[in-house]
Amino acid sequence: MLGDAKLNSLDTRLEQFKLSNANSQQELQTLLKEYSQLLEDYKALKSYKLPEQPKANSVSSASTPVIEKPRNPYVLVLVDGNGYVVSAPDPHFTSIGLIDLQFNDELVKDKEEGGMRAARMLNEVVEKFLREHPQAKDSRVVVRIYADVTNLSKQLAKTKLIGLEKRSIMPFAAGFTRAMGHFDFVDALDEEGTRFKIRETFKAAAEDTACNHILFAACHGKSYLGDVSVCRSVPGTDSFVLPSHS
Repeated sequence: MLGDAKLNSLDTRLEQFKLSNANSQQELQTLLKEYSQLLEDYKALKSYKLPEQPKANSVSSASTPVIEKPRNPYVLVLVDGNGYVVSAPDPHFTSIGLIDLQFNDELVKDKEEGGMRAARMLNEVVEKFLREHPQAKDSRVVVRIYADVTNLSKQLAKTKLIGLEKRSIMPFAAGFTRAMGHFDFVDALDEEGTRFKIRETFKAAAEDTACNHILFAACHGKSYLGDVSVCRSVPGTDSFVLPSHS
């Protein structure tokens, strides 16, 4: 038989359990109520639609859309080096049309230093040209010369401007490329490679809205006439100069 102390202990524990259970039930009811309210708030928020914002590229009226000014506009000087990097009688460059592109003997003879001087002088000539054309005055100057370096070296070696090495014009070309950030004198391997690079570069520039002027120095032959005709048919690409080679 249980004693009075034991009975009293069990009675106390039972009361404590009842009290604890009642508190737990109260907390559970509070939690269920808050959860139910949270669901209601979420449903209301989900059904609420924000007014649609106009798209940035949408046109609000039938008026002509504003054309954004291209970033980093540039002027391209595109040169077929097989026809233009040859001997010339003038002190620095032979004037051809609106821009001077033919390098003289002394520049070619001076190899790397001559190439660097040639690049800086060409840059000055182009910048002078740009100052006369307000639409292009803030443009950076990009120069691409493509040539059959092996054959060009052979032709220049016959005039004793450079050595008889297979690619003896390369020191001049390297100096030209090194002098200015956007100047490149590139070996296109052969005549066909030169024409290919000239055509593709010309086409890309003609379709590029950032290119606002092309100085096309590849007029010593008729192989590029078709490319010029194509350029004329592309809207906004009528600003280019065709220097004569004489």
